[in-house]
Amino acid sequence: MWQREMPGPIEPHHAQNSSASGSVTVDEQGVYWLWATKEQLRAEAFTHDGGQLWHADLGPYASEHGFGSSAAVCRDLLIVPIEHDGPSAIVALEAKTGRERWRLPRETARTAYSTPLVVDRAGSAPLVVLASMAHGLTGVDPATGTVLWERKCFPKRTVSSPMMAGPLVIGTCGEGGGDNSLVAVRPPAAAQKQGDAPVEPEIAYKLDRSSAPYVPTPVASGAKLYLWGDKGVVTCVKAADGEVLWRGRVGGNFSASPIVVGGTVINVSADGEVVVIADGDSFEVLGRTPLGEPCRSSPAVGAGKVFFRSIGHLHALDPVAEGR
Repeated sequence: MWQREMPGPIEPHHAQNSSASGSVTVDEQGVYWLWATKEQLRAEAFTHDGGQLWHADLGPYASEHGFGSSAAVCRDLLIVPIEHDGPSAIVALEAKTGRERWRLPRETARTAYSTPLVVDRAGSAPLVVLASMAHGLTGVDPATGTVLWERKCFPKRTVSSPMMAGPLVIGTCGEGGGDNSLVAVRPPAAAQKQGDAPVEPEIAYKLDRSSAPYVPTPVASGAKLYLWGDKGVVTCVKAADGEVLWRGRVGGNFSASPIVVGGTVINVSADGEVVVIADGDSFEVLGRTPLGEPCRSSPAVGAGKVFFRSIGHLHALDPVAEGR
């Protein structure tokens, strides 16, 4: 239907990274995408028919592994994480215009690749949750950029994104050697008042390297939490307390994050094999489908299909037919 090309250099990056690692996000009005070189991080906004709405230059970006961050839409704002090896910040841009609404300075540690989590539930104010080695897990008021709560809890880099399982916020950290950890924190139930100091939430539980993934983000289904490990070991735990219910090996290496759909848990290996397991009380592999080429992108769901972006193609699979 349309395509846009952004001129710029191709810089060195990690072997598992590329210039297309960041995910696009959308709302009713626009399509938003981030890309970066050492000289600048740039946010691009397009209409749904391909016209350019705006672009914003957000300063230099320094990382040993290259760029790979994704923005998140929260109501009328685009939340942009800039947590790298230089001066770091979280920036909120107006989705309509690209104008900077607020900027939250962040301490600098190893580059974080986590996507902001937007929690926007009926009857409560929206919340943006951030994850990084420097700050741990942080809850921010998206209207003002005010830090509401924060728990420094990660000794290593964050690549997976924060997620929620019931009342708990969960994140993981790690490194390529597999020394990973998972932390679940319990955010404050009461809303913060203007001018209050940030609250330090309690840690509900921690899990060690035997269960915690490094790159894939966990996914919750009811009272269960699925931890899909980088080396192809899947662990199902109780979301409330981390008790291990079962563990099974699917094989392969994984960078993509699992999804829950239609009574199944689905993920795709770096070699491009789609693996479907049962969303249940025991480990059961329901099906495997090869895409025919490498894939490190998390699947997406829409119109009754599951979509996979491999190295050269976009694939649409029927989750029921492929899974059973």
